[in-house]
Amino acid sequence: MILDFSLEEMTRFLVDKVGLKAFKARMVFEWIYQKAILDYDQMTSLHQSERDLLKEKAPFPTWTITEHPTKDSNKLTAITEDGSCIELVILKSKAAPTLCVSSQVGCALKCAFCETGILGAARNLTTSEIIYQVLLAEKKTGGIGNIVLMGMGEPLLNLDNVLKAISILHEPSGLNISPRRITLSTAGIVPGIETLLAANLGINLAISLNAPTDELRETLMPINKTYPIASLIRAAKSYQEKSGRRVTVEYVLLREINDTPQIIRSLIALLRRTGFHVNLIPYNPTSGDYKRPTLERINWVQGQLEASHINATIRQSKGIDVSGACGMLSSVIK
Repeated sequence: MILDFSLEEMTRFLVDKVGLKAFKARMVFEWIYQKAILDYDQMTSLHQSERDLLKEKAPFPTWTITEHPTKDSNKLTAITEDGSCIELVILKSKAAPTLCVSSQVGCALKCAFCETGILGAARNLTTSEIIYQVLLAEKKTGGIGNIVLMGMGEPLLNLDNVLKAISILHEPSGLNISPRRITLSTAGIVPGIETLLAANLGINLAISLNAPTDELRETLMPINKTYPIASLIRAAKSYQEKSGRRVTVEYVLLREINDTPQIIRSLIALLRRTGFHVNLIPYNPTSGDYKRPTLERINWVQGQLEASHINATIRQSKGIDVSGACGMLSSVIK
């Protein structure tokens, strides 16, 4: 697919395989990434014969897309060429919107509070499929502010394609998206965090923690059996210290599960003096048996963290009514 290529790779491919001049190849890159044009017939600086060759030898993805707009979000459900179903969510704001991007079809990690995990994982998304999500959102919004790799799948289990997509998105001749506007969220794939650090991209890291003890976390997130909390916190600290990017801890609040006074005391003990930022996420309804805490309890948890000098905010969920909020992506409107 044409979107698998960096500027240098695209130029080489279009010159060698399609027969374009190098300056025309650069035009194609700019049409795609600066103007979000995903139809060769709209690239008016090219001759018709060149457009016909491009359609034959360098096609764009052809997805069937259904939109589920609300006042604060727009969830796009896409059927890819092989029949796979993925979802991406545009989160609206008064400033520039945020795009929640998927990295896999489904997810293999089976986190107990996440609907996506019920699907299992069918396959990784290609670089092209990750890039295409961003371009679709750019076209619909006129400009995305931030990108969060928090959609379907575990991005650190598809790291090669994710890293290449980030590199292409950062290309100065294209979208030129600053790494500081990109956040990758992981359930805790420790070797992947280490590889991400070595890549030195400068993006933001968020770790999905959700419990301060191995015993509780293993019941919520089976990946903890492979990468226990201590190893995850060490890797996150290393990323924060060496990258200079503050790590965010995502904590899905589950009533009477991980929001009790005893558990919150353990959370404070774990995170004190790490410098991490805690993002409290009230549970969004899935097919599981969990419940969202009361507003009083949610505010209490935030207050306890702040009183212990741990910076904490409460995420305002968007897209709940179209199953587009955190933990709800499953290609189903409930």
